[in-house]
Amino acid sequence: MGRSPRDLETGVYTIPKSKSGDALRLPMHSRVKEILSRLQRNGVYVFAETDGEPPWDFTHTFAAAVKRAGIHDLHLHDLRHTFASRLAMAGVDPLTIQQLGGWKTLQMVQRYAHLSPDHKRQAIERLSASATNTVREPILAES
Repeated sequence: MGRSPRDLETGVYTIPKSKSGDALRLPMHSRVKEILSRLQRNGVYVFAETDGEPPWDFTHTFAAAVKRAGIHDLHLHDLRHTFASRLAMAGVDPLTIQQLGGWKTLQMVQRYAHLSPDHKRQAIERLSASATNTVREPILAES
C-alpha cells in the first residue's frame, strides 16, 4: 500500500500489479488524500516494516491489524466486495465499477457488487413516490 509524495500531490494512486495482473491508476478519494497527508509514517508507505519497506505479505499485515483492532471475521478480500457494493448502491455504473476495481469483465463486477436489503427496499419505495401522477391500475400487456 505504497503512497509516494507524488501520489498525494496528484491524488492518483498507482497499483503496479493488481489482482488481475494489470497496473491500475485510481483516483484517490479526497478524504483519504487528506488523512494520508496528515499521517505520520515510516517512509512513503502507509503499512511498512521497521525499515520503511512495504510488508512482504500484506494479507498477513492486514489480518494482524484487524486482530489488534478487535474486529472479528473481516478479511482483506471482503474490502473488494464492500467497495463494489457501495459504488453500486451509490448509483455508479457497472463499467466504472469494473475499471475502478480492476475486474476484467462485467460478470466479475456482478459477483462482487451486492445490494443491501435496505437499498432494495428504498428502490421499491421510489415506485410509490413516482406513481403519484400516474394511473393506479395495473398495466397489463395485451395478448
